[in-house]
Amino acid sequence: MRTLPLEEDVSFISVMPHMHLLGKKFKAFAITPAGDVIPLVNIPEWDFNWQMTYVFKKFLKVPKGSIIYAEGQYDNTRNNPKNPSNPPIDVTYGWGTKDEMMNLIIYYVKYQVGDEDIPL
Repeated sequence: MRTLPLEEDVSFISVMPHMHLLGKKFKAFAITPAGDVIPLVNIPEWDFNWQMTYVFKKFLKVPKGSIIYAEGQYDNTRNNPKNPSNPPIDVTYGWGTKDEMMNLIIYYVKYQVGDEDIPL
């Protein structure tokens, strides 16, 4: 797995998880250089209609050197009532609803002292 640590302190405004119909779970978090875990989003039962922007209550400071992780799980079986293909077919990355993808869009700004006290 390739990682790319943040190059500066940042303030997260919001996150937008994105998967299609086969999505089952979506979780994202940051791990700081000190080893602290900063939860970003956790959707244990993915719903296609939930692919929206989730705004934090206040700016969320994520320090320089932190690494962002995103985990997704899919269900491409007959047991998935949301599966658009019966019988299931091989699915690849694509923009169509019957295709699949996993994206995490993060809205952020460069950190300024006091950001974490500003309500959004």
